[in-house]
Amino acid sequence: MSLIELPEYKLCIVCMYRSPDGQFNKFKNKLELVIQKLLMKDKILILCSDWNTDFLHEESNQKDLTDILLRYNVVNTVQSPTRITKSTSTLIDVIITNKKHFMEPTTVIELGFSDHQADVLPVLRENHASVNRRVLKGHFGDDNIGNLNTY
Repeated sequence: MSLIELPEYKLCIVCMYRSPDGQFNKFKNKLELVIQKLLMKDKILILCSDWNTDFLHEESNQKDLTDILLRYNVVNTVQSPTRITKSTSTLIDVIITNKKHFMEPTTVIELGFSDHQADVLPVLRENHASVNRRVLKGHFGDDNIGNLNTY
């Protein structure tokens, strides 16, 4: 998982990957915790990644994730397949955002670089060039890596 905050846009962008072999319940619990914490900050949330759960076909993992999205009034903006092979077509890549900030649907584009499509969601509409910017950098020492592992 990685997160970037753009304070001048009141925007948090989170990328949160779930391995196909990963423990689904552990992922689901972390996802819910992340959504809870970020929504409390009253920011625009954009949560994107490959969750390896097909949103085109109803199954238990998909239903559990959809229930979390409904509970927190957030929506998956991706509506068409994101991974297409010769034998399958699945929607496993998502872009989740607050419903109140949902501006336009995601466009899914074939770029030819991967077996996954590119997902594009336009979000920034105003020019904030005059805003003072502050950059915070993390230090990847043993203590900080240990802290990351506890989340």
